[in-house]
Amino acid sequence: MEDIKEFKQDCLFDEHGTLSAFVEQEVVATALCRALAAAAWIVGMLGIAGEGVGPLSIALVVFPGLIALWVVDVYFSYVGVVYKVRRLAVRRMIADLPTESSDEVASWATPVNPFDGADKKGALRDALLSPWVLLPYAVLEFATIMNLLLA
Repeated sequence: MEDIKEFKQDCLFDEHGTLSAFVEQEVVATALCRALAAAAWIVGMLGIAGEGVGPLSIALVVFPGLIALWVVDVYFSYVGVVYKVRRLAVRRMIADLPTESSDEVASWATPVNPFDGADKKGALRDALLSPWVLLPYAVLEFATIMNLLLA
């Protein structure tokens, strides 16, 4: 029965590696999304400043653009939270592996899709309320409002 423990350990390490690779991709994707939002805002504000465009035109371009990038960022973060929670569950299983009986380990099953059985509402709430997701866009929106008021 020790073979089942070795097999499950190999499976869990493989799943952990796959989940970790995706989490790394999510971190890069969200960072790129935020950098793109900041760069687009800077380029847009510099371009608009020299053209004499009115405040309403600026607001109609900047606010929907930032909201669209925020939605993409929230989506990437949501998926990342689901994968991070699943990775934590796999880590707990790996930690429990030496102390569990072979019969108990044999009954362990992991979902093929990390979204199966996941707390999707909790993951969405975490993504929406994360200061790392919300704050960059709120700062850009605030900077736009201040720019419009001071111009």
